[in-house]
Amino acid sequence: MQRLNIDNLHFHDTRHEAASRLFELGTLDIMEIAAITGHKSLAMLKRYTHLSASKLVKKLEGNRNKGKLAVMNNLVPYPAVVERVDTGFRIRFLDFTNLVAAAECAESALSLASDLLLRQILTSMRSNVPLPAPDEYLEFVDQAHVIMVDPLPLPA
Repeated sequence: MQRLNIDNLHFHDTRHEAASRLFELGTLDIMEIAAITGHKSLAMLKRYTHLSASKLVKKLEGNRNKGKLAVMNNLVPYPAVVERVDTGFRIRFLDFTNLVAAAECAESALSLASDLLLRQILTSMRSNVPLPAPDEYLEFVDQAHVIMVDPLPLPA
């Protein structure tokens, strides 16, 4: 907490967060969640559970837009390192092996990186290859050089 400069966070706060996330999974019933979290009454469980409105909307939609949601849930930004090289700029994705974009200028390298990321995500989905979760790389990098590359950036 000190390293991240977080004030006023207590162990009990993680219990509240866990209860909310367990509900959002949608795979456990109330009694199972109460057993996991140790809440003695359903009233207390309800009091300490904070559900995400966006996830509730997705649940209410059910199977409608299921395909669209499956695709959109995977089109998320991934961390990459920007490196200056002799020929210009290189952007290397930290969660993917050998996924690198290079160009003479930073803007072109970023555009190419975004395109490569989109292609990688869609190819993995088509081949039913699991995608790594963003930001779970094990390599130590200087955070000052890390950017998040969006596979579907907004038009300029």
